[in-house]
Amino acid sequence: HGPGSPLPTVPQLSAAEALDLLAKGRLCVDLRDSSEFCAGHLAGSVNIRAGSPQFGERVRWFTRPERPLVLAAKSVADAQWAIAQCG
Repeated sequence: HGPGSPLPTVPQLSAAEALDLLAKGRLCVDLRDSSEFCAGHLAGSVNIRAGSPQFGERVRWFTRPERPLVLAAKSVADAQWAIAQCG
């Protein structure tokens, strides 16, 4: 996404919806900082903080590009940023 590009739409999921998607094989990327992640996170999720350098590259360490993700984020803006980095 270049300057002036619209931000991606980010559907917000309930906990039950997120758990259902994870059970179907999606990877959860937790965008919170490491202290929040360590305090509690979804089992099997990976922690890659929003704003991390080389975010998209780090996500690809854990999954294939075609594999849909579930993002655990503190804000819609963090999720939009993450989607744009993977885009």
